[in-house]
Amino acid sequence: MELVSFSPLVRMAGVGIVLGMGGVGCFSFMAGLGYEHALVSGLIVPSVAAVVCAFEQRKKEKQGLIVLLQGMGVGAFLANLSFLAGVLHGWRVGFCDLGQDISFFWLTAGLGSLLGGAWGACSGWIGCRWGWGRMICAVVACAAPLASVGVSLCRFYGSPMVFSLDPFFGYFNGALYDIVLGHRVPLLTYRIGTLSTLLGALAFALWHDRREASSRKKWFSHWLLLGMILWGISGAMTWCGPRLGHWQTSHSIAQQLGGLARGNRCHVFYPVGIGIRRAALLVKDCEEQLARVESRLKVRGPDTIQVFFFESAEQKKHLMGAGEILIAKPWRHEVYLQMHSYPHPVLSHELAHVVAASFGRGPFRIAGEWGGWLPNPGLIEGLAVAVSPDEGELTAEQWARVLMDLNRMPSFHSLFSLNFLGSSAVKNYTLSGAFLRWLMMEKGIGTVRDWYSGESIEALTGEAWPALEHQFRTFLKTLKAPPAEAYAYALSAFERPGIFGLTCPHALEVMRQKADQDRHAGRWLAAIHRYDRILSYDSQDERARFGRAMAIYRLKGPQEGVQALQAFASDLRGSQLWRDRAVEALADDAFVQGRYAEAKARYEELATRGFEGGVARTLEIKAMACTDPEIRHALFPALWNKWIDPPPDAWIVASYLTRWMERSKNSLGAYLLARHFFERGWYLEAKNYMDHALEQGLPTVGLEREALRIRVFIACLLGSQEDLKNMCFTIDSKASFFEKGAEAKFTSLYDFLKFCHFSGP
Repeated sequence: MELVSFSPLVRMAGVGIVLGMGGVGCFSFMAGLGYEHALVSGLIVPSVAAVVCAFEQRKKEKQGLIVLLQGMGVGAFLANLSFLAGVLHGWRVGFCDLGQDISFFWLTAGLGSLLGGAWGACSGWIGCRWGWGRMICAVVACAAPLASVGVSLCRFYGSPMVFSLDPFFGYFNGALYDIVLGHRVPLLTYRIGTLSTLLGALAFALWHDRREASSRKKWFSHWLLLGMILWGISGAMTWCGPRLGHWQTSHSIAQQLGGLARGNRCHVFYPVGIGIRRAALLVKDCEEQLARVESRLKVRGPDTIQVFFFESAEQKKHLMGAGEILIAKPWRHEVYLQMHSYPHPVLSHELAHVVAASFGRGPFRIAGEWGGWLPNPGLIEGLAVAVSPDEGELTAEQWARVLMDLNRMPSFHSLFSLNFLGSSAVKNYTLSGAFLRWLMMEKGIGTVRDWYSGESIEALTGEAWPALEHQFRTFLKTLKAPPAEAYAYALSAFERPGIFGLTCPHALEVMRQKADQDRHAGRWLAAIHRYDRILSYDSQDERARFGRAMAIYRLKGPQEGVQALQAFASDLRGSQLWRDRAVEALADDAFVQGRYAEAKARYEELATRGFEGGVARTLEIKAMACTDPEIRHALFPALWNKWIDPPPDAWIVASYLTRWMERSKNSLGAYLLARHFFERGWYLEAKNYMDHALEQGLPTVGLEREALRIRVFIACLLGSQEDLKNMCFTIDSKASFFEKGAEAKFTSLYDFLKFCHFSGP
């Protein structure tokens, strides 16, 4: 008996798989073997195998074991064809990580196709014995893969999960923008359950065949016992799913985090190790930011919002599927974030999604067509940006002005559609948020809410998209022109391609992370080999080029390292952001080698064109250290720690700063110590040092501005209303510090003060 029958139906299915998966591979995002190819194969091949095997086994085969083996054979044959299509496209575009891609394919779509073929064969065999028609067999064959997808969708809707492990399609990573795949261990243990199911089915089939062939018709045998044990293992894997990372619920995640703190409306789940004091601060932060969002939307959100704070991106990825991506589920009134200092920079954005659910559409309570089933990502994310405080140096509207001047602004009609996902996420978030802020100002928040609820923006405003876009551009022209350095920054920061414009994004990101880990751990040669692999696939990968140059510096010495950094810094094809990092590394090299004049010149040049506030402040301090031996000695462990082996920890840094402060009472030292204590939750100590820094005056406007900002946060945390009023007067008196490219920080500070609850954590 042939285990794979190459009947016309099987051959026809094979041709369809080759053509279908070959066509899918023509898109750059899907080309070659990899996560995307495995996912699409897992969605298609097991179902096709199930239907084909159901029809094939309606013939007259009596032995259950042969039926199962034939079904698994057809599934393996079709999976191999899909695998071959991926390999051919891989030869065309190149393989990112062939070994990982092969193992991932067979752990997901490969095993799923075996299961699909076995299920379809059983459906056809049972249908033949029970007299089912062809359509009933086809429906039953499709039922299991479709039901399995349905279970995954129910888990997505009814739990915090965004990832999915499935017996047929294998693994879904979750959030679209998250290019980091989850750990393989949960997938491996999950597939132990799948193999147990298949082997148990074979044992039951063998028991059935022997029983049918025997005249005694014994019910019990060792094959029956083996099948029960194997299916018991499969059931145990399902039951222990939360512990193994196969699936989660809100309850299981809350149990693993361990901590719960309740506010008036915010219920915060947190890692139990952070302590009660910090947990109370998370609740305070949530209550304040919720009030701010509701005041801007002029609507009340849910009575209770659950916010899950995870210790790290890795823990978040393991428990609910979204690692670096911060996410909310509006229909569940839940938000999922990593821990961060007060105030959390993204909490308002995610709370806005939840509050907007009060006027959202459909089962997901979002903006979209077809009753909310087809999302409008531009409107969803733009609203959250519009009502959240600006964290950078410029407002969203000012960045929109920059992009308009650079002729980098897309059609807004396409921006508020699924085309939003096709290009740079940073740019599209910013532009959609700027447009919605302008719309709120011109037409009122009610118009925006009605648009979000499903009304046509053209009907609500009485104007077509071209007219609205023209009015928005006219408004942008009335804004004060941003600083010149903002334009160079925008060309680098806002032109990163969207995930659908990348090839092998998941495999390359894994390689980048491993290479960076090797470099930071001092495994220089291993890091260089990994960077070389990345560059063999994408010769312009800036993160890999920079990391490779730094690894060469540490492995082969300053001479070769400086040559590599200079080559990267002078390559005009690279973005200004990464080239500036190389220039800073060259300045650091000059500083470490004692060439202080050269280092100072480089630091000052970078500071004048730097537009990220934290980076510019660091460069200013480094430039000061080049001419002041006392600052140089005190700050060397803090600012040049990458050049020290082993790198100093935070308490060594603090000891150097403290000794400096005891000797000189320097305002810069006080400021840095205040930051150190603030970031670690020692707010009273931070207040004392920051007051000293502000009284003496800091050497640059950027440092003075940041000191005021942190001092406002400390005042709110310590719960002194008088202190907060004093800070309001101080900010008013020093408003000039927030001019020339820092207006967003000034506005955000006043917005923050308005909603501070005057109560400490």
